[in-house]
Amino acid sequence: MCNYSEVLNPLLATYCNLLKLKALFCAKHLIISGFFSNFAPMEKQIKTYGRMELAQMYFPAIAPRSAWRRMKDLLRESSSTAELAELSRRIFMPAEVSLIFETFGMP
Repeated sequence: MCNYSEVLNPLLATYCNLLKLKALFCAKHLIISGFFSNFAPMEKQIKTYGRMELAQMYFPAIAPRSAWRRMKDLLRESSSTAELAELSRRIFMPAEVSLIFETFGMP
């Protein structure tokens, strides 16, 4: 007959050590990423963007026109950005880009 504690105790100890390592790594990672978060990438600064350019930032793996259609659908779903989907101009002003970034997060 097998004594389960002989098998489970080493596994439990290993699991606890892995959790400690994970916590330590996450803490160091947060400190490092917090330092570098002050430096915004140039391409994602809040500036004037073309609608397809901005859509490509959110959907980089698809064609620009398809990306714009998906982004337009996203804009319509949110009450705060619904009017942006119906604009006839082809650019988003910095204030509109800021609203999009706040609503959907940075691409």
